[in-house]
Amino acid sequence: MLGIEQSCADTLDVLINRLHSSYRDCVQTALKDYLAAHKTVGSPFHIETPIRTSQDKYCWFRLRGQALWDEQGNPLRMAGSLSDITERIRWEEEQERLIANLAEARDKAESAAKARSEFLAVMSHEIRTPLNGVIGMASVLLDTDPTPDQEECLETIRTSGECLLSIINDILDFSKIDAGKLTIAPVPCNLRSLVEDVGSMLALRVEPKGVELVVHYDSPFFAVSVDTIRLRQVLINLIGNSCKFTHAGHILVNVSLLCKSCQKQLKATDFWECRSCSKDVNSFKQGRELDSDAKHVKPVEYFKFSISDSGIGIAEDKLGLLFEKFSQCDQLTSNMYGGTGLGLAVSKSLVELMGGEIVVESREGVGSTFSFSIPLEIDVVSEKNRHQVPLLYSSRFQARPRILVIDNHKITRQVMCEQIESWGIECQCSGDVASALKLLANRFHVAVVDNVLVETFQKKLQIKRIAEEFPGTKFILLKPVGHRVNAQEAYGFSCTLSRPLRQSTLKDALLKTFNLLGFKSFEEASRNFLVLLIFSQAKSSTPGPALASSNRSKAGDKAQTRRHPKVLVVEDNKVNQMVAIRLLNNLGCTVDVACNGQEAVSIVDKPVEYDLIFMDCHMPVLDGFQASRLIRSKQKLTPIVALTAATMESELEKCLECGMDDYVRKPCTKQELQRVLHKWLDWKDEV
Repeated sequence: MLGIEQSCADTLDVLINRLHSSYRDCVQTALKDYLAAHKTVGSPFHIETPIRTSQDKYCWFRLRGQALWDEQGNPLRMAGSLSDITERIRWEEEQERLIANLAEARDKAESAAKARSEFLAVMSHEIRTPLNGVIGMASVLLDTDPTPDQEECLETIRTSGECLLSIINDILDFSKIDAGKLTIAPVPCNLRSLVEDVGSMLALRVEPKGVELVVHYDSPFFAVSVDTIRLRQVLINLIGNSCKFTHAGHILVNVSLLCKSCQKQLKATDFWECRSCSKDVNSFKQGRELDSDAKHVKPVEYFKFSISDSGIGIAEDKLGLLFEKFSQCDQLTSNMYGGTGLGLAVSKSLVELMGGEIVVESREGVGSTFSFSIPLEIDVVSEKNRHQVPLLYSSRFQARPRILVIDNHKITRQVMCEQIESWGIECQCSGDVASALKLLANRFHVAVVDNVLVETFQKKLQIKRIAEEFPGTKFILLKPVGHRVNAQEAYGFSCTLSRPLRQSTLKDALLKTFNLLGFKSFEEASRNFLVLLIFSQAKSSTPGPALASSNRSKAGDKAQTRRHPKVLVVEDNKVNQMVAIRLLNNLGCTVDVACNGQEAVSIVDKPVEYDLIFMDCHMPVLDGFQASRLIRSKQKLTPIVALTAATMESELEKCLECGMDDYVRKPCTKQELQRVLHKWLDWKDEV
């Protein structure tokens, strides 16, 4: 192996001379240490080193040996073995190189991901700031009664800005998902309100096209825990897609519960068991058996969300491309409708992060249905008192109340009638005026009339105030979203409802008409109608950012009752100042402005009391985080709401840590400001 001739002296020096010069001293030192320890028993001498072979090249060997000693304890010779380990050493060196290369690649990837995230965060901040001015000022001007041409131009500016904002959000979320940085943060919320809020917001997009957007919340549960921001984002993406590709007909948003046993959809009236398999609805069973000390019990149920439309549909061979990043079904669709091809990919990833799965069914030229199911925790304590066995009719009536729904939209008729009947109230439907007039002859207590059919009613009856023709019936007007109609003055109706129909507004409208039919008070009606009991539960927190501090839930009794709150806006950007001032002024607020955190702290120290502070985060002299800490250190309990263009979770966590209570992302909208005012000041819009 080493090529040592037998004639050579059998001494250790022969081996030592063949050692590589770089390792010779090391081997000799190890050998001396071994011999000095006089190890007659136990572990043998062991070392790995390169040795010159007969081919005059160095290979790696493992040396193992045991010293033999004379009677005086002197070493006589070494007996042992040599093993060629060259291949193993080469393999280990290759592995070390691979590991080092992988570590270097990882460090570069992490550095690149960090740089990308920081770049996107900075770019998002820089783009959102001017967008806040574009969208905000367009919204302000739309509230000034512009001419039709001006309104069209302003609406184009506003929607174009919102489209750009949507693209920015999709790119940011795609980046977070791709880097594995996006997390789900469930919070308690009213799921029905969340879904209805999204429906009301997006209905404005399709109303000019005559498309009917209907929200059907068909689940018996309202109080759940979910990441409201991410769920709302998925719903906006999916419903927004339907709004984009639907030019006639309807869009139906349906929310229902899935039976754990048979996976069939449950109805809102399935309080205790599934009508398909007769199994108990577990959460109701637990709620029924729950005692006051078991508030921690939070069962999980699967909710199914479906968005169906009568739009252009998708060819079957293109369905596989829908959830691919940066892809659309075909170039013609991309050219005609635009978009980045990220919305559905982001939605799919978010649904999977929430523990669900998204699927699509579609027929070209007929329409599409996107649906996903996710597990959500049920707040049993909040739910169990709401589902009581109610009285189904009032003693003031000889029979149950009877309601007639007159609407030429089939989907709206079906959903409204199903909702009313689930409350134990008799309901009939009509899709045209002729059949409605025949039905009205059989006395109904309440009639809900579509705004489109009012003119036909007037012509048929040859009378303007329709209610005068049927004195025993109270009429409710169902009007398009965004339209202002004084139904009582124009037609003699009791009140109005807006599309898409919300359960809470339907409740309020029915309460008002029932009151007009003879009830003396809200309480009296609530003792007699299921429609009231179904909504008796206190509202859950409004879906949206929740950075509330428990000891600052309200600004105080004085602020709660104030309809014209005094607000301090802390913002260094002049455009953002103008937007905030005008939007808040339009909402009836009195506004003062500070240009940086130092000015804000000085103003708050003065005797003037503010009901609310809107605080920009990044400003010169003193930023919003430091200013908030100083304000809190002075025992000021005024609610502080961050105005931020940031989208990173770490930035939002900093808002909470420094003493802020809530946040509004830029560009801020009138709806977001209304949410904040209502949440922290119990504010009511008088406009």
